Amino acid sequence: MERKVTKTDRIATNKSRLLFENMDRAELLKKCVDLKSALDKAQTEIETYRGLLIKSSQEYQRLKSKNPDITEAEYNKAWSWVNKIVFVLKKIDRPLLSSEIIEFITPYEPVIQYSHHRAQAFSANLTKAVKYHRVRAYKLPGSRGYYYVLHSWLDAHGQLTKEYEAKIFFK
Repeated sequence: MERKVTKTDRIATNKSRLLFENMDRAELLKKCVDLKSALDKAQTEIETYRGLLIKSSQEYQRLKSKNPDITEAEYNKAWSWVNKIVFVLKKIDRPLLSSEIIEFITPYEPVIQYSHHRAQAFSANLTKAVKYHRVRAYKLPGSRGYYYVLHSWLDAHGQLTKEYEAKIFFK
């Protein structure tokens, strides 16, 4: 499909023609070199972004293959973040660190996939889940950070039951 030439296009072309007509050979060569340099820079940037896209796609596939337990049919992107966190905890059925929750949710959430700082992007959602008493941040003595657990996994004293304590991978 051919593009229609507008009045603005004709004015821009005429200005460019006047600009180039007033330049001598050295100025034209310099302009060409500058334009070539800008084009090379743009192509390098495009290649960088293409590489990032390939890397993101590979990471997405790696994470997706690592978590076959969650199917797209049962995961609903329209859920609130708090519901998504609770869903992952129920589905995986063990206490998880925030990094593990992020790892499980990432294949299904483009917002997190393309975030440079996934933990920061996700932190507020975990805080809300704890604030609304949907999950509990559980500090395991001697470990760094918190494990996120469902309240049903705790005993009457607020301690993790033996069954779920045994499911923690990094003690």
